[in-house]
Amino acid sequence: MKPASKSAATPAGAIPPAATPEAAGAPPRKSAARVSARSVADARLHEVEVKLSFVDDLVDSLNRTVYRQQQQIDQLAQALSAVRRQLPSGAAAGAGDLREDLPPHY
Repeated sequence: MKPASKSAATPAGAIPPAATPEAAGAPPRKSAARVSARSVADARLHEVEVKLSFVDDLVDSLNRTVYRQQQQIDQLAQALSAVRRQLPSGAAAGAGDLREDLPPHY
């Protein structure tokens, strides 16, 4: 009796097991759904990274604005202190009763 050949063991039109990439040691093929899900995830990740970049720039800009405003507040506070020091001490106390200081034509 003659041994059966490999081609006789496989049905007509079928790929023999050794001919598949998985049998030859290659990694399994990715399904279209897996590739699509990965590309969607990559696109979403890229979108989040772009948004994060814009937010980072905005935060830097706002920090610079707050810093400049604080400098202006400090300068205005110093100017106010200088004006208060220039006022005579009695002028600040009497400033609350302005009705007594009406001009003569009223």
